[in-house]
Amino acid sequence: MKKILLLCETLDPGGAERQVVTDANLLAANNWNVTLAYWATGRLVNTINPAVAQFLITSRNWLGRLVSLYFFCRKGRFDLIHAHLTGANLLASVVGRLLNIPVIITEHGLGLWRLNELKFRIVVSVTFKLAHTIACVCIATQTVKIERENADPTKTTIIYNCYSSFAVAKTQISLAARCRHQIRESAIVVGFVGRLIPVKRLDLLLAVAEIIMEKIPNVIFLIVGDGPDIPELRNQVKKRGLANIFRIVGPQTDIAQFYEMMDVFVLTSEREAFSVALLEANASGLPAVVFDVGGNKEIVVHGETGYVVPFADCEQFADRLTALLADDALRKKMGSEAKQRTENNFSQTARLKVLDGMYRETVKEWS
Repeated sequence: MKKILLLCETLDPGGAERQVVTDANLLAANNWNVTLAYWATGRLVNTINPAVAQFLITSRNWLGRLVSLYFFCRKGRFDLIHAHLTGANLLASVVGRLLNIPVIITEHGLGLWRLNELKFRIVVSVTFKLAHTIACVCIATQTVKIERENADPTKTTIIYNCYSSFAVAKTQISLAARCRHQIRESAIVVGFVGRLIPVKRLDLLLAVAEIIMEKIPNVIFLIVGDGPDIPELRNQVKKRGLANIFRIVGPQTDIAQFYEMMDVFVLTSEREAFSVALLEANASGLPAVVFDVGGNKEIVVHGETGYVVPFADCEQFADRLTALLADDALRKKMGSEAKQRTENNFSQTARLKVLDGMYRETVKEWS
């Protein structure tokens, strides 16, 4: 049995981190010898399959982490390292070259806001040179890596994120779940799941909500997630007179029950690569309204599974959202299409097949 090391930075529940844990669980359940290494723990640690070995890198500086990873990999005799996110990608690439272990790195984001940082460009350049394969989570990411960060096109490949089955709604419109969170039965619920950070542009969602509340009086906006923007979001909701239509529930472990409360999913980010939350929402049978950034249009088929709107056009976003909220049949039709498309293209089975094939081919090529 081949030994695989998955490396990430933290187990806080961001999209990339959730994908790494999903991969570890999938591989372990399908007869791979998997170890998951990281240097900052988090809530995701409770979702890791017991069959997955874990290694916590305790050093707080980059050199110490590099040394710890080097000796751990030398002792563990891994056949392949698969790393995720910039810091982990660099360390894995260096250790892999030193120990003659093939390294696959995954680029989860676009990195556009950091392109002018010299340190970032150096790190990326070294990583791309040393890594065996540069996996990109969508076409949008691959394009940026090749055209803006000079990745070797022959090294790059696309491996789409997948949704986690435990995070997908088991039923649609759970009235019991709504009751627990004081959402009335007749409400039409617009949902958001994700990190509450500036790039998610929840200020734009508030602007949309101000338009929507005049047209759909029984609308509720359900916000699920954690992050530094929670205090300001609560403040703005109150300041704009939106407190009656917003439910901000903070971080949650049982994401599925919240998708069960929703009628439509929204994403107002100014940057996205390939949103795991959007995949989960679609797999839960929810149509979505999103801005046309990153890989959103690789997930949402405009006019079929939801709507893709030019970035920051809040009027059009509100119009598309209103059309869905006002038409139960349209919501169900688009939600059904979204669910089917996501199951066909972005399931755990689909991702496992790609990972399994890539790992076997890489190990065989390296040996």
